[in-house]
Amino acid sequence: MKRYLDDSFFKRFIQDFQFLFKLIRNSHGELDLRLRDNYFNIYYRGNSMMKVNFRKKGYQVVIHKKFAEGVFDQDNRFLEVLHTVKRLKGYHIYNIGPELLHSFLQQKNLKRLASNVKKVNHSEEITFEQTLITDNMNREDYLVIDRQVTEKGMGGLRMDLLGLRQGEGNTYAFEVIEVKLGNSNELKRDVGLQLDRYISRIKANNADWKQNYEKVYRQLKQTEVFDKPSIEAINILPEVSGRVVVIGYSGIAKKNIKILKQNHPDIIVNQMEHLL
Repeated sequence: MKRYLDDSFFKRFIQDFQFLFKLIRNSHGELDLRLRDNYFNIYYRGNSMMKVNFRKKGYQVVIHKKFAEGVFDQDNRFLEVLHTVKRLKGYHIYNIGPELLHSFLQQKNLKRLASNVKKVNHSEEITFEQTLITDNMNREDYLVIDRQVTEKGMGGLRMDLLGLRQGEGNTYAFEVIEVKLGNSNELKRDVGLQLDRYISRIKANNADWKQNYEKVYRQLKQTEVFDKPSIEAINILPEVSGRVVVIGYSGIAKKNIKILKQNHPDIIVNQMEHLL
């Protein structure tokens, strides 16, 4: 389990991206920064708008072609790098030196990227994940520390969201969150089994997860992309809980939730209804 930057990369990260941290802070949750294994993603509306890899003397920025369309085409400073790697088919790649980062990631370009993201169809669940992150910002007692969480041994499965719930003082505990539409058949059985698997995974590897996310918290805190929690460093407890957030289709949802609770009584369920 590794979802943070090595110290040498982190030093560059803090030095080169101060302007970006400010833009993310001022977006009030529309833009979302997430650290990975020596790279980071910027999300917009739940979609990974770009991936930024560290290189020896600069950065490699990977953006889906649908998101990059028309954004950098007319600027000769930002020439796309040709690639033959099959998994990168459909993506635009740019090699950016530190001196051009501010121009490349200026607010005008980020707005154009965001506009292109809006044009692409994406699931209601992904959109709502972003809403949950945004609406739970600036709390001392809760923080969504990560999204789309996976590691070796999880068989390609990904947790939707990973939260940290405060105990006493600087102690926090993991909470795995899955987001489902009310009419999803997964509500009856699959989501409960998934949560059990995720929780067991964290508990079985608690030392690694604890070390990883305590460091993730410290690094994100130094970027100042979030004000709260105001604690500079946290201690993560071994307890792990699971939560399902259900959105829409309330009539079907109630039936599915009833079956879910019968099979998994320890799972917390929040049902969100669009009442007028």
